[in-house]
Amino acid sequence: MNYKPKGMSVDELEVGLRWLFAQTYNEEQFNKRKRNYMEIVKAWL
Repeated sequence: MNYKPKGMSVDELEVGLRWLFAQTYNEEQFNKRKRNYMEIVKAWL
């Protein structure tokens, strides 16, 4: 660990980071980002 946030333990930080990754990189969010990307690409064509 490079730094320790004030008021958080290492375990709390790790749990929060794992939760964030799970929320960000789940299939539903991936598909949402992909749809948004395709809409942007269509606008450029």
